[in-house]
Amino acid sequence: MKVTLSGKATDLPDNISIAKLLNLKNMEPGHTVVELRGEVVLSDQWDSTIIHDGDALEILSFVGGG
Repeated sequence: MKVTLSGKATDLPDNISIAKLLNLKNMEPGHTVVELRGEVVLSDQWDSTIIHDGDALEILSFVGGG
């Protein structure tokens, strides 16, 4: 399926959850915020939230440094 991920057209497997997407992208869940269809999705909903063809997602990861 095709989605827009952080502003870029991206192909993803069908029936993928947000949690599986983050795992696929090797993203650290504890430092990540996900917006799906213009709404922030709480981390406790990532396993049950399925991404659909045509969806738009924004993923922000926070990194520390100094």
